[in-house]
Amino acid sequence: MKYVYQRASDDEAIIREYKERLSKESLDALIEMYNWEARCGIVGVHRQALYLIAVRKEFLERLEQSPIAIEDRKIIDLSAEIDIVDGELVRKIN
Repeated sequence: MKYVYQRASDDEAIIREYKERLSKESLDALIEMYNWEARCGIVGVHRQALYLIAVRKEFLERLEQSPIAIEDRKIIDLSAEIDIVDGELVRKIN
């Protein structure tokens, strides 16, 4: 699931707002929020891309890894649903 992100002028402020809210969530809640997005898939809405960028930043800050990849600073890519095993993110096998 990939999305081509095109930056708009107010994106950073929106990403910061999402990030601030996410920072208050538990790691289990963050994982569930991500898994919901992975199940839903990228629907092509710009706000979803901003939210996913914030989720990615939160994962990187907490775990130094993220299930959300950003290629060439513009292509957002989700992996499968995840869980944490021994402090590492792992993809769930369905």
